[in-house]
Amino acid sequence: MHLVGYFIAGLLFILAFGKKGQAYLLIALTVLFLLGVLFEIAQLRIPRRTFSPVDIAANGLGLIAFYVCYSLSRINRK
Repeated sequence: MHLVGYFIAGLLFILAFGKKGQAYLLIALTVLFLLGVLFEIAQLRIPRRTFSPVDIAANGLGLIAFYVCYSLSRINRK
């Protein structure tokens, strides 16, 4: 679920803010990943919620999958 959610988050970010270049995209994806880490850490303080490094990894994999798909689609357009 996390992988798909973060893939979609990357896609929505591009749709919302447009294409502003490769560096901008990498910064945006890094910020999304760090937010996911913070949300996971916050779960340490929430009753009946658990911190999971696997969720963090899935978040990162979702963003990496989005980045690869996005990059490949840009290469194919050229």
